[in-house]
Formats: sequence, C-alpha cells, structure tokens
Amino acid sequence: WNYEVVEVFVLGPEERYLEIELGPRGHHLLLSLHGARRPVAMGLPCAARTHPGAQRWTATARVSRTLLPPGPWTVNAYRIHGPAHDRHYSVHTPLGTAQPDFHAIAGFRTPLGPI
Repeated sequence: WNYEVVEVFVLGPEERYLEIELGPRGHHLLLSLHGARRPVAMGLPCAARTHPGAQRWTATARVSRTLLPPGPWTVNAYRIHGPAHDRHYSVHTPLGTAQPDFHAIAGFRTPLGPI
C-alpha cells in the first residue's frame, strides 16, 4: 500500500487465487495464495508493460495460464492512488465494508469468462 497500484485477483475453488499487482512506473508483483492472505508463492513471472500518459496510465500483463488457479474463476480489482496523506481506494465490485480489504474473498463475485 506504499505505491500507486492496480491489483487484480483471480479466484478459483478452495480459496486458491492469483494476485496481480501493476504500478505506473513498471513495477509489478504476482502472488499465488491459498486462503485469504496466505501466500504460497511470490514473485511469479509476468511480462508487464506500463503505458504512461499525461492524465492516466495503463498497463498490460501477460501471465501464464499455469499460474492461474483451477477454474471456474471469479475476479475483483482494486486501485490505490494518491499521496500517502490523501490515499484513495477504488474497487470493481464493492464489498460494503468500512475499510478496504483486498483479500475479502466474498468480494470476488464477477465471473471471469474463458481465457
């Protein structure tokens, strides 16, 4: 939570999920987890590219399908932006909680189609 970042979570059965973090300056991190906040592998390979712009940035990432948990998948995505003293959080599927919790597995409700 120290840097601007977009995080995408891909959840499979048995609380197995992949966390993909992408930042505007090209930093990225992939983690495989089994259960909320329980990493089983960190620093997984990813071909990520950031595309800076005047008002916004975009990124693309290529992730090996072998890193995804077994399907079917559901997803959620988050964005952290702004300086530390004025940090803002955005979420694709709101959780209805007072504080952001990126690992709230109940929030991974959007089905992910075929890849």
